[in-house]
Amino acid sequence: MEPLSPLVWPVIVITAAATAALLLIIARLLRRLFRWGDGIATRFLPQRLAVTVVAVVLTALIWWVASGAFVNAFFSFSNWTFSGRDLQTNAGAVEPSLAEKSGSPASLVQWDDLGRQGRSFVSTGPTASEIDATSAGGALEPVRAYVGLRSADSLEERAQLLLDELIRTDAFDREILVVATTTGTGYLDPHGVDSLEYLWNGDTAIAGMQYSYLPSLDLAPGGPGRGRGDQQGHLPDHPRLLVDAS
Repeated sequence: MEPLSPLVWPVIVITAAATAALLLIIARLLRRLFRWGDGIATRFLPQRLAVTVVAVVLTALIWWVASGAFVNAFFSFSNWTFSGRDLQTNAGAVEPSLAEKSGSPASLVQWDDLGRQGRSFVSTGPTASEIDATSAGGALEPVRAYVGLRSADSLEERAQLLLDELIRTDAFDREILVVATTTGTGYLDPHGVDSLEYLWNGDTAIAGMQYSYLPSLDLAPGGPGRGRGDQQGHLPDHPRLLVDAS
């Protein structure tokens, strides 16, 4: 899991306090709304029936608003808020020069568009010489293909760009090809990807695609289209690409 910076905790505390205050205001407004509805309904219906009808109607109305406009607005605002952090570059991440990496001069994907975690992914990991030092030799340079949110406007275009990167790097000729599932921010655990490259002597290709600026936990209630499975389900057809999007 991506390590959290200590600077994140003040933001979490302030956000939690603001959320609690907002929920309190909403709760009081809802109580007034239900009392107002009860007052109108009891003019025409018996007390118990009026309360039941108002509760069902207002609950359905609130659910419709909350699951649509409110949720979409919340995620749009949150995504915009976190997008600024995605412009940063983690310490130690430098633009790769090897053609096997996305973001290199030979790549179809621009370095600046990879996102914070994407830049770290393509600029780290073992090289062929480092793998040779722990094996019998003959290691290949591992392929690391990645597409960030800023790399293209739509999910379909980003998926096509990722496939184009896999074709450009001859990823389908590698012994192992992995379409890795990232976290919300696009993070891929180095322990998982590095070890795979060592185990297969660099004869690997690992591909990832960022699908949000938000951490995965913040995306949990977002509904279809916001989660990680949606990214793989939009990958274009290719005779040697099999994706389980279930």
